[in-house]
Amino acid sequence: MAINISPFYKLNTPPLRWKHHVLVAEFDIMAHSRGFGWGKLEHKIASQQADLYYPSYRMAVEIDTGSESHKTLLDKIKGYNRTTDLKYLLFITDGGENRIKLWKENVRKGIKFAGCKFEDVDKLLDMIKNS
Repeated sequence: MAINISPFYKLNTPPLRWKHHVLVAEFDIMAHSRGFGWGKLEHKIASQQADLYYPSYRMAVEIDTGSESHKTLLDKIKGYNRTTDLKYLLFITDGGENRIKLWKENVRKGIKFAGCKFEDVDKLLDMIKNS
């Protein structure tokens, strides 16, 4: 299936940004269905902008399509590490396990970090809700 952008140009696969928006929306729906409420989209926390933020849980969510470089990911982690007003930081990826490991090794101790592949979001949300 092709997406028509103009009469002269066809795109055979959706751009990664579109995929990111879909994953953010899916995560927010799953979280809402478990009682987390609706997340605030693109919420600024210290020098970092979270994809979603759940104020009552002080929980920031970073959704990753697997396309950003490790340097970009490290810069995001540094941004989150600058805040003291964050209890949970979730990293959900459509990429490899090494991306989760990078976050786990670099998020500062005062933040409860959890990361998973997108297909495991249900289990992760249930675990947080029950803790």
